[in-house]
Amino acid sequence: MNALRILHVDDEVALTTLFQIILEGTGRFVVREESSGTMALDTAREFRPDLILLDKRLDDSDGGEVAGQFQQDPELRMVPIAFVTGDVTRAEAAEASTPTLSKPVSPSELLSFVDDLLNFSVVCSG
Repeated sequence: MNALRILHVDDEVALTTLFQIILEGTGRFVVREESSGTMALDTAREFRPDLILLDKRLDDSDGGEVAGQFQQDPELRMVPIAFVTGDVTRAEAAEASTPTLSKPVSPSELLSFVDDLLNFSVVCSG
């Protein structure tokens, strides 16, 4: 099975590194980090992700505008986008029209969220 590719766009480098460790640690994902909203589109075109995790508030741009750029791009418009943000409560995230995960995030929350987005069937051993 090929690993699924996830692009994580967030200006908190410690968080993108942590997400990469958690997700790649499963052996099911390859994660590319991008800290710049203005570079995210170019990075996505080159990396060709299966999922994009995007912060709503980036140092150099608005995450909603970046998401719009992904959705307008013919090569990327079918790639699922989810927001990971500290701008909403957990209750607001659950009600959002775009899949949204509220920071801070535990490793189990992150993995469950990504699995749900990708409809990944997890086989539990034990």
